[in-house]
Amino acid sequence: MKVSKLSNYKNINKDILFAIVILGLAYLFIKLVIVCFYSTQAAEDGLILLRYSRNFAKTNVIVWNLGQNPVEGATEFLLMILVGIFAKTGISPLIANKIIEFINRGRSCRACLTL
Repeated sequence: MKVSKLSNYKNINKDILFAIVILGLAYLFIKLVIVCFYSTQAAEDGLILLRYSRNFAKTNVIVWNLGQNPVEGATEFLLMILVGIFAKTGISPLIANKIIEFINRGRSCRACLTL
């Protein structure tokens, strides 16, 4: 059976395209890990959120200063609660925030790939 040169060319192109896609995804994953876990800075709003989360983990009440009346000033309520739940298990709020950020960015990348 004779295989035409054109069909071999198409298979090679598919293999090259597949390799490029895999390398691109690997690059994005590595960049995502670096950005999420090796970045030690948090924005001002992020620091506010971490303080609320830490205090929520300690007292089960949303407070800015321990011992004062409850006050809600965090802009991302669900994120604050999630970070607080992680903090209750002994994980640093900053690390907990980075874990959630990593999962979130991964979901965003996945959503972009399905478009």
